[in-house]
Amino acid sequence: LRTDPTETSPDTTTEPVSIPNVDLTAISLKYTQLDTAAEDGTTVYSFRYPIPYLVTVRADVTQDVTVDLMGRIDDGSELEAQAQAAYGTEGFTPYSLSVSYTPTRVDVGVLSLYGEVRSYPSGVHASFLSTAVSYDLLTGAELHLSDILNGNVTAEQLCTLLLASLSKQEGNLYADYANVAAERVQDCMNGADGWYFTTTGLCFFFSPYDIAPYSAGEQTFFIPYDLVKPYLNDYGLHLLELDT
Repeated sequence: LRTDPTETSPDTTTEPVSIPNVDLTAISLKYTQLDTAAEDGTTVYSFRYPIPYLVTVRADVTQDVTVDLMGRIDDGSELEAQAQAAYGTEGFTPYSLSVSYTPTRVDVGVLSLYGEVRSYPSGVHASFLSTAVSYDLLTGAELHLSDILNGNVTAEQLCTLLLASLSKQEGNLYADYANVAAERVQDCMNGADGWYFTTTGLCFFFSPYDIAPYSAGEQTFFIPYDLVKPYLNDYGLHLLELDT
């Protein structure tokens, strides 16, 4: 049975950013843990996740974005079932799933969050997945890369900017990293979540094993807005102005 949620860590992430002459926009993430116990009371599975507390200039947007964020969090019911089935086997250690978000841009126009999902099956190193999501805080709509790019930009052009950043760590990357990066940019332009906003540029990220060994960890590469600007449409440029 799962126990009631309890606050397990004081590491609440709060990243408010105010814009002159506008109402405050802010987000706070409070982390909560649910534990599943076997019949004898032993914890076999733990699920840690954030509850977002968001403030925007519009109450309806605040509600819509909060509901969407919570809906993106998978409670790992399949992993929980595996933990319950495995309990009692030799060498068993509790399973766990941890979901975290880090705000990377918070202002009157944009909320962007980078996320990590780490799962720990018994006796196995963590499975790691990176994710991200961005919202237009004036409408509540999710922001995709294609929303901010002009109609003439190609995946190859954006990939050139990304590869300039990747090449600085070329010695740590797999030999085919350039091909994987090109596919990632194309996927992002088609709606995938492999990127996010910061206050000064766009970041593209790769989970372990994508372009480098697991030991190298997650790979993140930054493209400053001054290099991206020529490829933005009017909407994209407007979003940049809201952060100045």
